Parts: sequence; structure tokens; C-alpha cells
Amino acid sequence: MAITETLARNYANLIEEGILPREIENSGTKNDIFYTGIHAIKTPHVVTPHSLKLLIHEEEIANALQAEGINVPKMHGVHDYNGTPFLVMEKLRLTPFKKLTREERAEASRQYAKQIGEARDAGLYSEDIDWKTNYGFDNKKGKGFFYDFEDWKRESVA
Repeated sequence: MAITETLARNYANLIEEGILPREIENSGTKNDIFYTGIHAIKTPHVVTPHSLKLLIHEEEIANALQAEGINVPKMHGVHDYNGTPFLVMEKLRLTPFKKLTREERAEASRQYAKQIGEARDAGLYSEDIDWKTNYGFDNKKGKGFFYDFEDWKRESVA
């Protein structure tokens, strides 16, 4: 299902009016992520002049990683509601590492090493990541996913 500007605004309206719950997955240092059905919506704690730019950066990094065949949530766009920017993306169903079987942890670690190498080969990297942070495993799909791209960078080509 594609997210359109109208649908994004409808989500925002329903959340604002208290009709859709704010299921906060993780209240990070700068952003909240909450769920609305099959989507996750990331919003800043405090809107600053850079908030929109940071969310656009995250979407661009995720799309660049996905273009390299690296597992990331599908991005559905950055939108604005009454001056508050938000990023709409696929809701991942990740299993906490401590709940994975030994085999699943080994597979998650193997996929992480392969995908982080592919990301670095493509000039994309983060200094704030290891296989237990900003990376999770969907044991039903048997796939590991990177998420939270705020601190990712793209090497500049000389």
C-alpha cells in the first residue's frame, strides 16, 4: 500500500484527535516512533529548523541502502502536519536478540556482517551501529534489518 500525502495527513489527523493510539516503540534521544497499523511514523521530540532536513536525510540513506540490496524498512515519505515533520515507513516486526534462538542469532550476525560490508562498499556507513543496535532480526522472514539512519553518512566521492 503506497502512502500518499493525503493518507499521511489522515494518519496525522487521527493520531492528533486521539483516534489512533500512539504505540511508542522507542522514545529515542531526539525522536519518537509510533505505530499506526502496518506503518511506523517517526516524529521529532522538539521541532527545530533542522528536523525536516534530518528526516529527509534518513529517508535518502534508507533508500540508498535498499538500492544496494540491504534490508531496511520501506520508506513512504517525509510529510508535514501543522509544522511537525514526520517520516512514514514500513513497520518492522523484529524479535529482540535475547529471544532469538542460537541459530537465529548466528544467522542475524552473519547477515549483519555481510550487509554492513556491502553498505561500506557502497560508501554508506554509521559509527553508531553494531549488530545489537539499530539492527534487528525478523525471525518469521529470516532477515535482518537496519533501521534508524540519522547518524549514517555517505562518503563523498573525490
